[in-house]
Amino acid sequence: MIVLGALALVPAPAAQASGRVSSAILPAAAPAGAGRLPAPAAASAFAAPVAGPAAGAGPAQSAGRRGGLYLGGATARDVQFVSLQLNRGGTRATERATLVVRCNGDPSIRRVLDNLTLAQISVSDGRARGTGVIEENIPPSVPIVGGLSRRGTVNYRIRLGALGRAAGILRSRFTVSDPVSGAVRARCDTGTLRWSGRIAPRDAGRGRPAPVGRSGYFGTTTQRLPFLLEVLPGGRAVRPAGMTFRAPCPSLRAMPLDLVSKERMPISRGKPKVRGRFGSSGRLIRRFSSVEFGPVREFFRWRLRGRFGADGVAGSWRVTGTVVRDTDGAEVATCTTGRNRWRAIR
Repeated sequence: MIVLGALALVPAPAAQASGRVSSAILPAAAPAGAGRLPAPAAASAFAAPVAGPAAGAGPAQSAGRRGGLYLGGATARDVQFVSLQLNRGGTRATERATLVVRCNGDPSIRRVLDNLTLAQISVSDGRARGTGVIEENIPPSVPIVGGLSRRGTVNYRIRLGALGRAAGILRSRFTVSDPVSGAVRARCDTGTLRWSGRIAPRDAGRGRPAPVGRSGYFGTTTQRLPFLLEVLPGGRAVRPAGMTFRAPCPSLRAMPLDLVSKERMPISRGKPKVRGRFGSSGRLIRRFSSVEFGPVREFFRWRLRGRFGADGVAGSWRVTGTVVRDTDGAEVATCTTGRNRWRAIR
């Protein structure tokens, strides 16, 4: 998979709101172990229709809306991550997303990981919608697609509910073309993504464990980036779980990377001290060419731990990276997220 680098997007007129869009494409590699893996293809509890209120929201909720950072995402074929920053007055928002975008055409461009931002979104009565136009010359440093051009659109809708809940839809479509000949190399499309976001309270995960089966939990990490997981039917296991994270690793260039585990994680039903706990660990390998070190491999190791409470779930997800130069096998850099705590609610 390819991760897309810094690019500027031009706003297009919108029916109910305006939005300035920026985006980023970075290089990404195939996962090792249980790293970045596609989510189950079946319908998921993460989906939240925009046509109706967010989960738990009633028809008259304007008084319950509040400014803050709503974090979460969606899953269909791939786990997607979305954050929504709403100002205190509830009239202005910035939406950020880390999206897996599937492509057709050139077989070397099958999927890209797109980090995009929609800024200066006008919100009226808890709703917003708009379109941004993508126009970018991809930096030459980006593997495979470097030096090509990208053109397309980003469509979004947002609906705010009460009790720190939000929902929306998002769709990114673009072509990757040769800037000289104009020949289209690939056509890329996320499809329509229905996402949910929450402002997770600090006490999420406390109290007697009460996981709810067939439910998505959405929340934040210490880095103020999205976290989400799904509880399987019966409420006895978690799959998948995912987050985006930042670390001072050479390949990330200060941009977030998504990490998803689709491993089935049983929820402990044992003694009170361990009841409600779950966890997983894995590895991820990324190959890229560094300006400073040349061709390198970046080895990520991660460890996820969590515990359900009476209303929500909380835990930590540490990621550690080691960069090894291909020419001589020397370790040339390391990076880590630290403990990186997270919390989430339904």
